Amino acid sequence: RVQQAALRAARLQHQELFRLRGIKAQVARRLMELARRKEQRRLRRLAEANKPRRLGRLKYQDPDIDVQLSSELSDSLRTLKPEGNILRDRFKSFQKRNMIEPRERAKFKRKYKVKMVEKRSFREM
Repeated sequence: RVQQAALRAARLQHQELFRLRGIKAQVARRLMELARRKEQRRLRRLAEANKPRRLGRLKYQDPDIDVQLSSELSDSLRTLKPEGNILRDRFKSFQKRNMIEPRERAKFKRKYKVKMVEKRSFREM
């Protein structure tokens, strides 16, 4: 009985030895997968470093490029009119560089209701 247990233990040890090659390959695959994921994370971080971060509740949107149509272009560069709004460009640049948060234009709201008044000249007609 003791001899059978010893034989069984030796056989299990022998099987473990043969499984070693499979375990080694499995560990190598796992390490390669981890290295690949680490590289993907590094590349994603590099790509996101150049993007504007989300500072407020709105996301930064690139402005539309102001271009002139071929019919609007003049023959000379001297007479070419500047296109776009400098203030809006600066504002968008600040948003892109994470200096201010992207925001919507504030809606104009009156503090009081507008009174309607009829003039006498209108009433007489």
